Amino acid sequence: MQTTAKNLSDVPAINRFLSYCRVRTVPQKTVMIHAGDLPDVLYYIVDGSVEVMIEDEDGN
Repeated sequence: MQTTAKNLSDVPAINRFLSYCRVRTVPQKTVMIHAGDLPDVLYYIVDGSVEVMIEDEDGN
């Protein structure tokens, strides 16, 4: 099952959470985080998609 922001817009807790967030538009192919980065942000994807990739020890 896939859940989208449209499905969650009726949930009061989500709306309250989003009121503390700022909207950020990110160009395609932008690297947003790297392996080893300290977790200091939370991303909530409103529109579009993300791809998560990790390299193995050989760089593949």
